[in-house]
Amino acid sequence: MISYTPTQIIFADDEDRSRPPLILLATATTDEIEAAAAAYFGEAATKAPPDYVEFYSALLGSNTYGSVIGQPKTADLAFAMAIFVSAIQDCMAGRESQPAMQGAIWLLLSQVTLTEAHAAELVTLMNTHHLNNIYLLAPPNERQ
Repeated sequence: MISYTPTQIIFADDEDRSRPPLILLATATTDEIEAAAAAYFGEAATKAPPDYVEFYSALLGSNTYGSVIGQPKTADLAFAMAIFVSAIQDCMAGRESQPAMQGAIWLLLSQVTLTEAHAAELVTLMNTHHLNNIYLLAPPNERQ
């Protein structure tokens, strides 16, 4: 937990009440606060979780999605899109399966052709909604 007083920022461990708190002056900079939080709670605890709902909403309004929808229709593309939608819906409903979502991303991207601009847009969406630390757009052996 992080609490604030007019003069202090106090970091306390809710799971280990015997752990002494970390106290910063209220004048600490954002960088100092983020560094203190990472040091006190651990790096993983300070990372934002993926926001699947906002990611999917932004994806549906993106040029990349428009391009995918405009590509020639095939049974394989329809299957890949159904798998992707199923996986993202599970994630949005709190039933996240990272291996299933990763597989769905790779399957869908194997069925479409993206321009560099669309790939950059997709990377930006993933970064913005905190999926970039979890998912890869290409399997490790295919990345350049």
